[in-house]
Amino acid sequence: GSYVLDKGKLYDYDKGTLAPVELTGASLARAKDFLPVRDAYQSVLDILMSVGTDADLTAAQRVLRSTYDAFVSKHGPVNKPENARIIHADPNGPRVLALEHIARVKPAGAARFEIKVTGLADIFTKRVVSPPTTPTSTGSPKDALIQSLAWKAEVDMPFMQALTGKSVDELSDDLAGEIFLDPASDTWVTRDAYLSGDVVTKHAQAQARASVDPDFAPNQIALAAVLPETLTPERFRVPFGSTYVPTELYERFIEVEASGAKVKISLTNTEMRTEFFVDAMDGRHEFLPPGEDFGAWVSDALNGRLPDRYIGTGDDRVKSPELTERYRQSLQQLRESWAAWWPEDVAASEKLQGIYNAMFNREVDAKTDGSHLILPNQNPTITLRPWQKDTIWRALQRGNTGVFHAVGTGKTFILSGIAGEMKRHGFARKPMIAVRNPQVRSFANDFMALY
Repeated sequence: GSYVLDKGKLYDYDKGTLAPVELTGASLARAKDFLPVRDAYQSVLDILMSVGTDADLTAAQRVLRSTYDAFVSKHGPVNKPENARIIHADPNGPRVLALEHIARVKPAGAARFEIKVTGLADIFTKRVVSPPTTPTSTGSPKDALIQSLAWKAEVDMPFMQALTGKSVDELSDDLAGEIFLDPASDTWVTRDAYLSGDVVTKHAQAQARASVDPDFAPNQIALAAVLPETLTPERFRVPFGSTYVPTELYERFIEVEASGAKVKISLTNTEMRTEFFVDAMDGRHEFLPPGEDFGAWVSDALNGRLPDRYIGTGDDRVKSPELTERYRQSLQQLRESWAAWWPEDVAASEKLQGIYNAMFNREVDAKTDGSHLILPNQNPTITLRPWQKDTIWRALQRGNTGVFHAVGTGKTFILSGIAGEMKRHGFARKPMIAVRNPQVRSFANDFMALY
């Protein structure tokens, strides 16, 4: 809970009750001297959010600076470890810690890193936040779409109608090619969202809808233009044992490979695994080691097993590295024969090309454009880079997002922006960011700098 000073005594306010703080000596003094800084910060924030006058803001900023300087003169920078521990215990502590831009430096000959203040936050001298102001009108349907995406994170037709005074039909005509009515959900979506993902299914849906409603013909045409190119056999692999391969193709391959063999292969699904079962008679093959069962050998190859081979009996039974290696090599030879056979067999290649493309060649990657993004609660003195906005927008639109940018490219602001916007739009009630222990305070400081 928050620190509360009452009649010279420091308490912890939590759920309506005051509990004495268990601090003494210098720690208690730090906590008491922190309170004027915290309260002065809140006063500046209140003026900013109420759009107070410049004179009121300047006066409050002076108080903030004087209380901060008073704390530093007594105890050193607020981010000094012994200060930060006390300040961080207050819910508003991260705000005060964010007043300083810091670097961890290790003086020559020193055993530990020290905190060096490299600058102070803009809140001491500038307007860093302002209350969000939702637009009430725009100059064009394109501007209305940008505002809708920025404030609603979606194509909100009623909102856009209010901004432009135009009907849904007028807006859809003006924004043709930029927005699409999704026949699967009957909702309006952006071009980026509609022409990505499983476009094969979307094309089929649009084609079916266009057959009874010509208004969906543009959907069908746009999707047809982005359908993935059909992959031919030389551009994909079908490993031996792939469960999407019809078992009759495996049977034909084995019968071709092992002349005269009669093979019946079945695929069984259980709660634990999917397994091939092979029933073979009179099977022989040049790769099959002497004394091995043909059906079991094919089954091992299909199921990806690498069994050991032994010599001896009873207590004298031991693993034979030579026989094991020979058997495993024979399995690999059979798999390689399959890899060479199916692309050359006309019927098999046509069948597998159709199956593979239908199952795995359906998606188009989204190319998200976050240039329209507005973070209403963001510090206006900070300008996000294009890729930061693109990534925040992608996370808002697609949910699960991997951010694999290089060190120093602004991932902290990206994650902060995602959390802030998800909360603002109602996509998440309490976003949580998991951070490595050594970076918790610096991450919190950067978050507070952005917001």
